Amino acid sequence: MVRGTAKNGYSCLPAFCYMFEPLNVGSSYCIMVNKYSHGFMYYFLAFGACIKGFTHMRKVVVNEQDLCFISDRHKSIANNIINVYNHAHHRYCMRYLGENLRVNHHYRDYLYLYYNAAKAYSLEEFDNHFVEFKNKCPAATVILEYDFGFEKWSRAHFLDNRYDVMITNIVESLNVMLIDERVYPVESIFNSIAKRFGELFR
Repeated sequence: MVRGTAKNGYSCLPAFCYMFEPLNVGSSYCIMVNKYSHGFMYYFLAFGACIKGFTHMRKVVVNEQDLCFISDRHKSIANNIINVYNHAHHRYCMRYLGENLRVNHHYRDYLYLYYNAAKAYSLEEFDNHFVEFKNKCPAATVILEYDFGFEKWSRAHFLDNRYDVMITNIVESLNVMLIDERVYPVESIFNSIAKRFGELFR
């Protein structure tokens, strides 16, 4: 209760924004409300430091063979990566492929075998897990081997440095970082986000 109630937190957002902007120069925000009930719908916030940093990303992210992009399977992403960063490698998100197997191919009960194969460090370890998965879900292994290719999702088959990053889900990482704050009123959550980002990028 020290931080106030969840209901009152939404009414405090305009005041929070008013105070936040001068303390975080260059920040941008937008509050969206329902045009009929005037109830809260969305709140968008971009930190000035993040906006400024993002404008320099193209200078920092150098087009070289050590660069690796991880995404889902949208062709437009892969095509644009090739157009802009023609020396970089492109790999698929392990979680995206797992969800694809679960939802579209109904292999929920044996997904752990796929994840074991994907995370394996050595080819021998990979082969053991993949054979086990193949025995349970032969159709899924055909998709993974021939439609995607081992080098696109298996750690043991990577030809380049993926820096041990297997997924793209930054939202999940942020949720874990803010797990305690989720019960706070909304303006306290954004205060906590600003504080955590300040600690990370100090």
